[in-house]
Parts: sequence; structure tokens; C-alpha cells
Amino acid sequence: MSRKNYFYGERKKKCYFEGWYFKHESGSQTICFIPSFHINPRGEKSAMLQVIANDHVWKIHYAPEQFYAAKGRLYCRIGRNIFSETGISIDIRTRELKMKGKLVYGKFSQLSGDIMGPFRWIPFMQCRHEIISMRHNVAGTLKINREQLHFDKGIGYIEKDRGTSFPDQYVWTQCSRGAGGRLHLMAAAATIPVGPFSFEGTIAEIWYGRRHYRLATYCGARVKERTEKRIVIEQKHIKFEAQLQQNHPQKLLAPQLGAMGRGIYEHAACTVRYRLFVNGDLLFDEICTPAGFEADIRE
Repeated sequence: MSRKNYFYGERKKKCYFEGWYFKHESGSQTICFIPSFHINPRGEKSAMLQVIANDHVWKIHYAPEQFYAAKGRLYCRIGRNIFSETGISIDIRTRELKMKGKLVYGKFSQLSGDIMGPFRWIPFMQCRHEIISMRHNVAGTLKINREQLHFDKGIGYIEKDRGTSFPDQYVWTQCSRGAGGRLHLMAAAATIPVGPFSFEGTIAEIWYGRRHYRLATYCGARVKERTEKRIVIEQKHIKFEAQLQQNHPQKLLAPQLGAMGRGIYEHAACTVRYRLFVNGDLLFDEICTPAGFEADIRE
């Protein structure tokens, strides 16, 4: 992997968060891990690991000294759990959750450029998004309480966020294995504050077979529709639609001024219909299960 910063929080003093999203799929099973580091407005540090299964979420709090992240490579340790570019090692022992095992990653499928584009240079951004791997193979076994999850032919996805807070209003969706394994995508739209003003920003990376499409505000993309269950993005001759169909919402915690005090709902293993039009012609119309869908919209 290329040399760059992988952790930015070592010198932050207050109102800061940094978190990673590790998603793994195998058959009908989905398991996601969100290790995160936070500093609230009073300068108090903390760490958390959220675990999302098909029908349950666990939130495990850790003291700040139980968290470590390397700056020059993808490596995060929280409690006895390790997340890295080669895989993860899980050892959780709480009253509600006993989880142990290892998953090994194949080669990452990385983007040709930062998904934020030139926006990554804008100072004081509320939230910066990064895609670490659109798709990679996953192998191994996790034992969750009394259940064994096998990932011999699993698929993984990794992204991260950092900043002060999640956007006030946003929609996000992600799919790792649509169209028989030919479709991989991530798309998001959010209200972005810049000083006293705000604008509707969007980013999307769509891989369909050998075709790759980047939709983004800095490329001229516009959000035409954004609701709790739907997002429509248009960019020149391209139109992308995502429609949440069957949902399985799980309550998570999200950052607000660095503190993890905001409740949101994510559908980590739901059904989403995706459509892409190019020059008015339908390129694909795919139902993806399991897909991810998350929205916080207040009209």
C-alpha cells in the first residue's frame, strides 16, 4: 500500500473523531466493525468498538489508553482487537458478547484518487471521507457467542471518516457484490457547512465490471433527490439512483463535536435497488442483498 497518513488524531485537543468501517460479507451473513477514537469539547478522550451483525448491534467502550493507531500504515488496536491491512483479530469478552477469531484479507481494490478530490484541501471540513478498499477477499472464522461464522469466500469493504461531526443531514449507501459480483459501489450526499453557509455535496464511486464511474460535486454532480430511502445523483450524461427496499435498521452512535452522543440508524444488511443511466440508456438495474444504507434526514 502507498505511504500516507492513516491516523490524524495524535495531536488533536478537542472536538475530534476518527473511525474506520470494516465490512465483511459471506453468503447471507454480514458483520461490520467500527473502531473509533474521540475527543469531546472538554478535551476528554475515549474509544469505542461497535459491532453490527444481521440482527444486532453491540457497543463496547474502551479507555483511551486501550486505543492505538499507527500513522504510517493501516493498523488500529482497540482492547484485544486488531484491525490492519492484512486482516483483523477479534477478542471481545463482555456480558452480552463473546467474540473471537481471525479474518485474513486479500489484496485491496483501491481508488485511483482520493474520493474527496480537491475538497480534501478545504480547511475545517466537518467530516472527511475516505475509501480504503472497494473490495477484497476475506477468509477465516469468527465465533460470536455460540455461533460460528465462516468467511472462506467472503468479501470485504473498508472506509473511514474523520473530523468533528457527521453531517447534520446525509444519505449513504454501499454494495460489495451486486450483479453476480460485478457491481461494487459507494454513494453519499450530505449538507456540507462552510463557515456561515452550506451546500449539498455528493460523492460516489461505481464499479460495474471493467467500467468505473466517479460522481462528485467537484466533477459537476448534483443531488436531485435525497430522502430516508432514496438518493438520485446526476452528473452530465450520467444518472444514478439508489432505492432502499427491505430494511433492517440497527441503532448506532455517531460523533457530534467529537463525542459519540448522536443516535443514527444503519441498515448494514438490507436490500437496495441500484440503477445507472449513461446517455439516457440503462446500464444496469440491480437488486443488491446485502447492501448498506444509512440516512439521517430532517425535513
